[in-house]
Amino acid sequence: MQEIDPSIYGPFSNMIPSCPEMDLSSGNPDISRLSEFGELANQLADTGGSDRELEMSQCCLSAIWLFNDFLEQSHLISQTLYSQAGSYLHGIMHRREGDFANSRHWLRKTVGADCLLAVTKGLPLCSDPALIARCGTPFDPAQLTTLVEQNLDNDSLNLKKLTFTELWGLFDWCFHQTTFTNSN
Repeated sequence: MQEIDPSIYGPFSNMIPSCPEMDLSSGNPDISRLSEFGELANQLADTGGSDRELEMSQCCLSAIWLFNDFLEQSHLISQTLYSQAGSYLHGIMHRREGDFANSRHWLRKTVGADCLLAVTKGLPLCSDPALIARCGTPFDPAQLTTLVEQNLDNDSLNLKKLTFTELWGLFDWCFHQTTFTNSN
């Protein structure tokens, strides 16, 4: 898998995990970092920009919460977002908490979305083409949810890498829709 350079992500750079895999379930948030993430949320509230840029910065924040296993905080944000990227994040959050039917509901709202196309382009970085193919052609995140549901107990490293790559691709796409890309 390609290395991720967190330094390009401005205010988020020290919040992207270095391990390119993600728990398939709720994970274990590092509570000692809660105030650090809260400070970032406050900082983002003051960034200004167009409505779309504000929405995308909130998508980035929701993704950062997910990367770090803070599902409740991610959900508080993603359930208020009306973009397809927000629906995608909402669906990933429900997948992580084990509410697979609700996850598929939200993920189906992303069919044909620009953010989904961007995620799909990055999936080969996962390095398991057979696993990616099991998620449909074109890639269907709702099918990935079904795959996670069916394999929750087998602790598949490749599946963990795929779900990380999916979230990273979505985060990266959202990040590049914000003004943060101009402030590095």
